Amino acid sequence: MNSLFFPMYRLFRWACAVLLLLIGISPCFAADKNTLRIGIAGQITSLDPHYVDLAPNNMLAEHIFDKLVRRNENSSLQLSLAESWRIIDPTTWEFILRKNVRFHDGSRFSAEDVVASLERVQQIKDSPGPFSTYLRAIQSVQIMDQHRLRIKTHSPYPLLLNDLSTLIILPKRLTHSTTQELDSGKNIIGSGPYKFVSWRNRDHIELVRNEQYWGDKPHWQRIIIRVISDNELRVQAMIRTEVDVIDSVPPQSLARIAEHRDAKTVSKASGRLIFLHLDTQREITPFINDGDGRPIPNPLRDARVRRALSLAVDRHQLQNEILNGLAAPTRNLVPPGLLGHSPDLVPDSFNPNAAKRLLAEAGHADGFSIVLHGPNNRYLNDVQVLRAVAQMWQQLGLNVRVEVMPMRDLLARGAKREFSVNLLGWNAVTGDASSPLRALLMTKDIQQGSGSFNWGGYHNPQMDALVDQALSTIDLKRRISLLQQASKVAMLDDALIPLYHPVTVWAMHRDLHYTPRSDEYTLAQLIKPVRNGP
Repeated sequence: MNSLFFPMYRLFRWACAVLLLLIGISPCFAADKNTLRIGIAGQITSLDPHYVDLAPNNMLAEHIFDKLVRRNENSSLQLSLAESWRIIDPTTWEFILRKNVRFHDGSRFSAEDVVASLERVQQIKDSPGPFSTYLRAIQSVQIMDQHRLRIKTHSPYPLLLNDLSTLIILPKRLTHSTTQELDSGKNIIGSGPYKFVSWRNRDHIELVRNEQYWGDKPHWQRIIIRVISDNELRVQAMIRTEVDVIDSVPPQSLARIAEHRDAKTVSKASGRLIFLHLDTQREITPFINDGDGRPIPNPLRDARVRRALSLAVDRHQLQNEILNGLAAPTRNLVPPGLLGHSPDLVPDSFNPNAAKRLLAEAGHADGFSIVLHGPNNRYLNDVQVLRAVAQMWQQLGLNVRVEVMPMRDLLARGAKREFSVNLLGWNAVTGDASSPLRALLMTKDIQQGSGSFNWGGYHNPQMDALVDQALSTIDLKRRISLLQQASKVAMLDDALIPLYHPVTVWAMHRDLHYTPRSDEYTLAQLIKPVRNGP
């Protein structure tokens, strides 16, 4: 290269960078037709696809790994690594596996990888939210040949496909990898549409296209996923073209994006429930005290107190003033359209007078002090929601303090049951009410895989029995009825306080197309340029 040219070339690049900054575009993100840049709100806490059942982690895993079956944008099941399946008898399912699948390291996919991956899920230790709940029905997995296996369940289990749609398949030789090894970036090898490149500072992930992918070839050669938890910064990154797509658009930014000629939004009602976990069992709970800071017997064990706290929440105020309409108040675990939704469970009406009477009946007319914990910038306007609930409860005479933290910390502490009341979200990834019932409310049983997120310690044998019965009921109408009954038992007991089902909004460059998903995932392989003309 000419010795004069190189300095001039560097000067030219510097001048371009300055110009881009002046017009509001970061030079680090200059246009590249082969690269897609995504800004997400949720913090990715682990690269290990089996470690914790957390939406941002699961979303990332969908890019790199595959499952036997997966779900589309409406939560309907689709074939993936399984080419077909059939029911041999009421407790035996046979799966035929794809023969043209290779992992990113070139090794061939086989039935042995499936068995080893399912075994690894059961062996994960100290997970704040294990996937083992989705294996509780499986008695054994038998390899018939390299591309055929049979899964036997303990009893007839119609939800096996739903459960398998949550479980990632790794190469057998890597299933002995520890979570720490995977989080270091080592052994992140799947069979999905993108290969892992790097995870920097826990907020910047780079992927490249898997040119040997067995399915439809993704459009983008390179993917950059940035965690931008701050709502304003995420919107700014979109408007300034530092990223091409963002998720979880806050309601206060919708008008601003609408005015931007190069941006557009798409939205979809979510299968997620935003709710308040309650410590319903312990005699003394860590963050409830009297007016002088002394521990008192846990008032949340009294159903009247739980009912009062729910009646004191103005869900319509949350919907209209905090979330600008991007939410549907609820008393259900799942929204309309998902199996197990009960039309009889209508949202609690705001009734502070009734709430005060119930508190007085329970012996708490003078209130008590309580700390309300939750995430900061994990769910749409979550901090504002927490503060609004705190103000509503203060009207009852309670002394309420809000403490927020990153989702990683909330998960770790919640799994240890360090909270009295906390805000959390749960997306029914199986497409029915069995998902929140099993994870959030069934009695915690590590061996059975139930209660993986039952941070409140809720225990109700009647509800447990109804869920168990539903999980083994083949008749769809009867199963739906049992799920509805189980939900009613828990909700009429105020086992937790349902608040609302959110509406998720994505913003993107106007020349991009994305079909919004009820699971809230932002999947690069499904984002495509808008095609002009035939």
